Amino acid sequence: MKQAEAHLRDWFKASIKGALPSGTIRCKLDSGFIGYSGSITSGEKDRVKTDIYDLTSDTQEYEGSFSQLMEALWDASRSEPLGPLYHCNIDVLPEGGIQLHYFWEGTPFSSVRELETDSRRSAPSFVYRRRYDAALISQIKDYELDDGLYFFIPARVEAGKPISEPMLEIYATLDWQGDVNNGAMNQYFARAQSDTSGIERAHLYGPTYRGLQRIGHEAGAALYAESIALYAHFHDRVEQARAALGIAALPKTEQTDIMSRYYAINDSIESARRAYIRAHIAGLEQEE
Repeated sequence: MKQAEAHLRDWFKASIKGALPSGTIRCKLDSGFIGYSGSITSGEKDRVKTDIYDLTSDTQEYEGSFSQLMEALWDASRSEPLGPLYHCNIDVLPEGGIQLHYFWEGTPFSSVRELETDSRRSAPSFVYRRRYDAALISQIKDYELDDGLYFFIPARVEAGKPISEPMLEIYATLDWQGDVNNGAMNQYFARAQSDTSGIERAHLYGPTYRGLQRIGHEAGAALYAESIALYAHFHDRVEQARAALGIAALPKTEQTDIMSRYYAINDSIESARRAYIRAHIAGLEQEE
């Protein structure tokens, strides 16, 4: 890693303007995804604070940019005994020194709260890629329950590991909400695969419907069934799902208020899913 470290230190020395610089840059390197925040203050008398993005915004895509240097550092860290890195704090010192503080995926921990977090105070994703169990659930906030599924399920799919039907149903409700909240029903039904896990959407329609019933949200299940019937006219795979689920057909129309009704219950579906996970996590744990 020494070469990557040297290049990073050189970048800071060339980029920082003004005397007596000081500050800390927090860098998220989780799974090679680069994110950073922080500022550097410099100047002998009139101290000026410069956000790290002001130093990097014009050169983000260029060779030798800060983002590329951090990617190179993360890549080099993969061969280290505890590697790879998931976080790095960079201290800029007044005398011109650059100190790098590393946080490794392989470092043992008792609680996720011991780990460095991102700007949302969420646990790093490598934790969720490995596990989703009662011990972990007891340590994380409600919004992180969804975060965890977004990493845990794709990791199992990529590894070729099975996913139990109850867990698939819970994930399917999140997959539905995530896509609809991003691009409405049109986007959800137009996609042949989940954009987060790669699972064929045809294999998720049934689990989504049953998942909404599982978490006790009958209004959500009814609205989902209605959306299946509406979009069955535009996609063969949706029509096949409608028939298989025994959902009554509806006349073809492109004028509907289903999105406004969806948004009216969106938050309550989210709350019901999270409550179900906390109450039934033992039945959702997956065998290795």
